Amino acid sequence: MLTHKQHFSQLGKVTVKVLFFRTSNTLTSKAIKLWTGAKAPHDYTHVELQFSNGRVFGHSDKHNDTIIFKPYEDIRDQEHLIDTIELRVPKIMEQAAESFAEQIKGSNYDWIGIFGTQFIPLGANHTDRWFCSEITLKLLQIMSFPELQIYQPHKMSPVDLYKAMVEIEGIELKVAHNGSK
Repeated sequence: MLTHKQHFSQLGKVTVKVLFFRTSNTLTSKAIKLWTGAKAPHDYTHVELQFSNGRVFGHSDKHNDTIIFKPYEDIRDQEHLIDTIELRVPKIMEQAAESFAEQIKGSNYDWIGIFGTQFIPLGANHTDRWFCSEITLKLLQIMSFPELQIYQPHKMSPVDLYKAMVEIEGIELKVAHNGSK
């Protein structure tokens, strides 16, 4: 009988990408960097997930601060600020995560949640709003990474997520630093 891990390893795999955005000059980015202790070269203040079909799931200030799917072209001008972690995952698990993303797209970005977890550790958590590292971790948990199941999505910063991911053993991981110093 196959174990859970052996069963999933035999399924067709696809590549998903976790896109970590380094500090920009916005007030929000500077505040996140200060409060999360983000330091170069991993001074990440934002994170989004790119599915194997090329669609990126994340925040859009162009769409009233909602969580949406967008083409990679919408963020291409920021490539110099993005470091990427590529993950090989079973297609069926990616589909489960993408299905969840479809259900919550259009949700409001959780600015209060960021403030209540990243700046003042109140543990604020909205079930109908999401911030970047919260939704990215949730989607990765749906994709069945057991090492990430111990984390509470609403308490995870982009830097914390990066650190957790690079410490996972036994996964197919490729880290690309597009513009790191």
